[in-house]
Amino acid sequence: MKRLLTLLLNASLVQFVCAAPAFIEQVPLWTAGQGGYHTYRIPALLVTAKGSVLAFCEGRKTGPGDHGDVDLITKRSTDGGRTWSCTARNERESHQGIAGWSVALAVAPTVPV
Repeated sequence: MKRLLTLLLNASLVQFVCAAPAFIEQVPLWTAGQGGYHTYRIPALLVTAKGSVLAFCEGRKTGPGDHGDVDLITKRSTDGGRTWSCTARNERESHQGIAGWSVALAVAPTVPV
């Protein structure tokens, strides 16, 4: 009886979850082969104290490998991720064809963005 009750409860939960509206909307920020990059790798998101959402990733121009022409790129959303700015390439010095970026983020809590 306990097993039957568990099965019925699980079936009811599955129906509820399947019928529930989506709480998270997925928005593609970058698509491989578009925007001048072969591959986009190592994404990171950051929400600022003022509510802006910043998305970062590596844009790899010639292929998925770590060696080659790699840029750190960024997009910004001011409406919770519903719409995004155009991609911005972050300037840096050449690292002789080796990915010289880290998408690891560190933020000072007193810096407004």
